[in-house]
Order: sequence, then structure tokens, then C-alpha cells
Amino acid sequence: MKSVNYFSHLSQKNIQDINAAALYFDQIIINEFGFYHPDGKLEVTDEFDKSIIIPVVIPFTQSIFKETLKIFENHGIIKYKVELSKPEDLKNIVLGNNEKVSELIGNNLNLIGAVKETKLNNGILEYEIDFNEEAKYLLDTFLNKDERNGIAILLYYGRLLNSFINSFSKGRDVLSSSKFINEIFPKIDKSEKFQETVKVFKSEFSVVPDIPIEALKINLPDLGNFPCEEILNFKEKSKDELIAFRETLDEITFDFLSNYSYSEISKNAQQIVNVKINPLVRDISKSLERNRSNFVLKILAAVQDPKSYTPLVLTLAPNIPGKIALMVSAGIISLKTGLEQYIEDKEIKNKGVYYLYKAKKHFG
Repeated sequence: MKSVNYFSHLSQKNIQDINAAALYFDQIIINEFGFYHPDGKLEVTDEFDKSIIIPVVIPFTQSIFKETLKIFENHGIIKYKVELSKPEDLKNIVLGNNEKVSELIGNNLNLIGAVKETKLNNGILEYEIDFNEEAKYLLDTFLNKDERNGIAILLYYGRLLNSFINSFSKGRDVLSSSKFINEIFPKIDKSEKFQETVKVFKSEFSVVPDIPIEALKINLPDLGNFPCEEILNFKEKSKDELIAFRETLDEITFDFLSNYSYSEISKNAQQIVNVKINPLVRDISKSLERNRSNFVLKILAAVQDPKSYTPLVLTLAPNIPGKIALMVSAGIISLKTGLEQYIEDKEIKNKGVYYLYKAKKHFG
């Protein structure tokens, strides 16, 4: 089973990435994050009418995200893993080499926004940050646009980063829609600890997930506009092509991992797609077009009365593979000509990126 671990806030904006992942992977393990608000408390009544105080849990999940993707969950393509953390987790989480996540984030606050002021408050370093676009989106979408919840952003990023790194360090393929994660990861991946991880788990990193995701996003329209059912139906009807596509991307990934770090490949996924994959898709398009033209010429040369068949031939030509049997049975072409065309089309469809070409035609 080909699976990927997904680490990100779960909003409507990210449905496109999940749909693209569903077209490629068998299972997407979505890590769902929330935290206990450091200041928030909620008074509730238990089953004995006793008043109790519980911490307020802030999830970074939009309900529309889960509702839209419910079918994937029902089919086992999506599996949720819930992680909750407490405020003190930020300073207690420790990476390899005793490097704390809190320190790592503190040294890279520029990836969250412009630091306007830092000060010590009872021995704790506090930051005043002008949040960037992603951080503001998190604040507006999940934290009621209340800037007093800014600490929640840091807590969230700390937990998200820790889980992302832990999963990667165990040799699991990781994927994120978070700009913060994708920008800070290369800084960690260059360390000796994670270079060793890549060496140990190289055979398990069958594909850097960003490559198929970017290949699908670049070549297809916004997949967030398509229902889960259509994606499932297309995938079911394209099993053989998907297997060949995976094998091709595995080969590309393995070659790159010999010379570049995992995060460098991830960061440059768009460029890799444009240089290594898209030319192959264009070659398939040209080959099929050339085959159709040659097939029409073969038919016109083979029939006894070309003039009487030409209108029919030209009508069938755009969808030749599905019409070969009809032409043979109608006596328009010989069995030999039909078999030759079938074999030529089959050879093209066996090429590794035909799945991407087929998806482009279907969803485009």
C-alpha cells in the first residue's frame, strides 16, 4: 500500500491537495492538530449537575474539510490521527541533538512574520510579530481573528513541526500544505541526523510526495472543484496506468535522492515536474496524434472504395482505440491493420506518465 503522512491545518483551501494525493496514494494519514488554550477555560455542567472547569480546545480543522472528504474517509483512503497538546509542550518537545522545537521556531520567526519587538516577561521571552499571510489566515480562520491568540500560532507550529519531523525520521513519506513547514524543513534536513535518515530509509522513500502532487496540480485544473466520487471512479478505471506512473516516479525519485536531500527535492518539485515529467506527457500527446493520423491513412489505403468510407473514418478517428473492433467487424479495415493499431496504442499507454496524460484529458 502506498501511503503518505499529511501534516497541515485542515481547511477548504487544502482540499485540492488532498484530492490530488487521493489520485496517487492508496491512503492519506491526516494528522489533525489542536491544543489546549493556555488562557481559555470553559465552565460546563456534568451529568450530576456539578459545575466543572475544562480547558478550551482549539482545533485547526474546518468542518467543511471533513464533510467534503467524507467519502474518502468511508473508503479508507483518508485516515485521521488526532493529536492534542498542552501549552507547556512547546518547551518540552525535544528534537535529535537536544535541539528544542521552541528554539528552532524562535530562530526562524521570520517564516511566521516580521518580528517587531521581543521582551522578557518573568523569564519568558515574548515576541510581537506582524504575521505573514499564512499565519494571518490561521488566526482569522481558526482563532476568531483575535491577535491575543497569537501564542496559539506558535504552539500549533511547534506541534506540527515536531510531528512532521518525527514521522520523517522514521522513514515515512511526509507531505504538508503549510508554507511554514515547507520553508523550515530544508534547514533541518541538512543536519547530519536527517542526512543519515535518508541513507537508512532511502529504499522506503519510494517517492517524494510533492512530485506527484505538483505533477497533478500543474497539469490538471483545480481538483478541489471535483467531487470525491469522480476521483475514485477515475482511479478505479486507471489502475494499470497508475501502477506504471508510480514506477516511473519512483525511478525519478531514487535518482534524485542519490544527489540531493529529501527536502531539496520537495522544495524544487515544480521544477522537477516541468523538466522531467511534462516533456514525457507532451511526447505521449504527440505520439497519439501521430498514430491517429497514420491510422487514418492506413484505413484509406486499405478500403476498396475510399470515397464511400472517408466520412465515417474521419468521424471515428478522434477515438480510434475504442472503434477498432467496430471497423474490423464492419469490414472497413482488415484484422491485421486493426491489430497493428491496437499494439501501437498499447505501447504508448504503457509509458509511465500515461496516467497523468489520461487524467489531464479527463479532468481538463
